[in-house]
Amino acid sequence: LSAQVNTSNDVDVLRKELTERDALIAVLRSTIASFEAQIAALEGTLLPLLQYANDVELYKRKLFGTKSERSGSELHSWSLPIPAPRACRPVSKDTVPTGAGAP
Repeated sequence: LSAQVNTSNDVDVLRKELTERDALIAVLRSTIASFEAQIAALEGTLLPLLQYANDVELYKRKLFGTKSERSGSELHSWSLPIPAPRACRPVSKDTVPTGAGAP
Protein backbone atom coordinates (compact mmCIF):
# COMPACT_ATOMS: atom_id res chain seq x y z
CA LEU A 1 0.00 0.00 0.00
CA SER A 2 2.85 2.41 0.73
CA ALA A 3 4.22 1.84 -2.77
CA GLN A 4 0.92 2.99 -4.24
CA VAL A 5 0.93 6.13 -2.05
CA ASN A 6 4.45 7.00 -3.21
CA THR A 7 3.47 6.52 -6.85
CA SER A 8 0.38 8.65 -6.34
CA ASN A 9 2.52 11.40 -4.78
CA ASP A 10 5.07 11.05 -7.55
CA VAL A 11 2.32 11.41 -10.16
CA ASP A 12 1.01 14.53 -8.46
CA VAL A 13 4.51 16.01 -8.29
CA LEU A 14 5.13 15.18 -11.94
CA ARG A 15 1.80 16.73 -12.95
CA LYS A 16 2.66 19.90 -11.05
CA GLU A 17 6.11 20.07 -12.68
CA LEU A 18 4.54 19.46 -16.08
CA THR A 19 2.07 22.30 -15.54
CA GLU A 20 4.87 24.65 -14.46
CA ARG A 21 6.96 23.63 -17.48
CA ASP A 22 4.04 24.22 -19.84
CA ALA A 23 3.51 27.67 -18.34
CA LEU A 24 7.20 28.46 -18.79
CA ILE A 25 7.10 27.27 -22.41
CA ALA A 26 4.10 29.54 -23.05
CA VAL A 27 5.98 32.54 -21.58
CA LEU A 28 9.06 31.75 -23.68
CA ARG A 29 6.98 31.42 -26.84
CA SER A 30 5.37 34.81 -26.24
CA THR A 31 8.81 36.32 -25.61
CA ILE A 32 10.09 34.83 -28.87
CA ALA A 33 7.05 36.22 -30.72
CA SER A 34 7.76 39.65 -29.22
CA PHE A 35 11.41 39.48 -30.34
CA GLU A 36 10.39 38.41 -33.84
CA ALA A 37 8.06 41.42 -34.05
CA GLN A 38 10.88 43.73 -32.93
CA ILE A 39 13.23 42.22 -35.51
CA ALA A 40 10.65 42.73 -38.25
CA ALA A 41 10.21 46.37 -37.21
CA LEU A 42 13.96 46.97 -37.18
CA GLU A 43 14.36 45.35 -40.58
CA GLY A 44 11.64 47.69 -41.84
CA THR A 45 13.68 50.73 -40.76
CA LEU A 46 17.01 49.34 -41.92
CA LEU A 47 16.25 49.53 -45.64
CA PRO A 48 15.38 53.26 -45.62
CA LEU A 49 18.51 54.01 -43.60
CA LEU A 50 20.68 52.12 -46.07
CA GLN A 51 19.03 53.97 -48.95
CA TYR A 52 19.66 57.29 -47.17
CA ALA A 53 23.34 56.43 -46.67
CA ASN A 54 23.61 55.50 -50.34
CA ASP A 55 22.04 58.83 -51.35
CA VAL A 56 24.50 60.71 -49.14
CA GLU A 57 27.42 59.00 -50.85
CA LEU A 58 26.02 59.85 -54.28
CA TYR A 59 25.61 63.51 -53.30
CA LYS A 60 29.19 63.57 -51.99
CA ARG A 61 30.41 62.29 -55.35
CA LYS A 62 28.39 64.92 -57.17
CA LEU A 63 29.78 67.69 -54.95
CA PHE A 64 33.39 66.65 -54.63
CA GLY A 65 33.96 64.22 -57.49
CA THR A 66 35.53 60.81 -57.31
CA LYS A 67 39.14 61.99 -57.11
CA SER A 68 38.86 62.56 -53.37
CA GLU A 69 37.87 58.92 -52.97
CA ARG A 70 41.00 57.70 -54.74
CA SER A 71 43.36 60.05 -52.95
CA GLY A 72 41.88 59.31 -49.55
CA SER A 73 41.64 63.00 -48.69
CA GLU A 74 39.09 64.11 -46.17
CA LEU A 75 36.47 66.78 -46.74
CA HIS A 76 38.06 69.15 -44.21
CA SER A 77 41.24 69.24 -46.32
CA TRP A 78 39.23 70.85 -49.11
CA SER A 79 38.87 74.10 -47.17
CA LEU A 80 41.01 77.01 -48.29
CA PRO A 81 44.22 77.35 -46.34
CA ILE A 82 44.69 80.50 -44.29
CA PRO A 83 47.94 82.18 -45.36
CA ALA A 84 50.52 82.76 -42.68
CA PRO A 85 51.15 86.42 -41.85
CA ARG A 86 54.01 88.03 -43.73
CA ALA A 87 57.08 88.93 -41.84
CA CYS A 88 57.23 92.59 -40.91
CA ARG A 89 59.35 94.61 -43.28
CA PRO A 90 60.96 97.83 -42.22
CA VAL A 91 59.19 100.79 -43.77
CA SER A 92 61.18 103.68 -45.11
CA LYS A 93 60.06 107.28 -44.81
CA ASP A 94 59.38 107.37 -48.54
CA THR A 95 56.70 104.69 -48.36
CA VAL A 96 54.86 106.01 -45.29
CA PRO A 97 51.46 107.40 -46.39
CA THR A 98 50.69 110.98 -45.52
CA GLY A 99 47.51 112.94 -45.66
CA ALA A 100 43.94 112.36 -44.52
CA GLY A 101 44.10 108.56 -44.74
CA ALA A 102 47.31 108.31 -42.74
CA PRO A 103 47.11 106.84 -39.25
